[in-house]
Amino acid sequence: MNRSDSRSTRLLLEGRAKALKHHLPKAIDGDGIGVHHARVASRRLRELVPVLSEDVKGNKPRKAERKIRRLTRALGAVRELDVTLTALDELAARDTLPRDALEDVRAHVVAEREELGHSDHRRAGRAQPAPAGPFHSPRPLPEPGAAAEHTEPGSAERPDSLVGSSST
Repeated sequence: MNRSDSRSTRLLLEGRAKALKHHLPKAIDGDGIGVHHARVASRRLRELVPVLSEDVKGNKPRKAERKIRRLTRALGAVRELDVTLTALDELAARDTLPRDALEDVRAHVVAEREELGHSDHRRAGRAQPAPAGPFHSPRPLPEPGAAAEHTEPGSAERPDSLVGSSST
């Protein structure tokens, strides 16, 4: 690899890492859009590591890839719950299913998402999770017949998100 290729490679890798670094704090704070963007950034970075580290000796590239993969999986779990919450809101707006049942399922999903946040913080060595993640105070289901909001879970309008998910 010549000097120009090396510089381009380094800049590409730094750009992907910078994107992840930018979105990760938002995801940790519970922002659903932050979760989505951090997950996408982690996947892009993870896919780049093996390509750019072909000539690197030792375990560093594999180690980095494993760590990034673990992060992507964690973000994926939360993202799936965010998508589930959006689907529940849309079902509630249609008024075709019993509201009590939807509220029970939604409470379970929010609790599961909150547990993911607590376990993430424990793994990160923090005693307590971030205090005001949007998932801490779930908003009620929309009234029957009301248009379901098409906002990302965890955005400012939607208080019920955190960190972690697998597919976009």
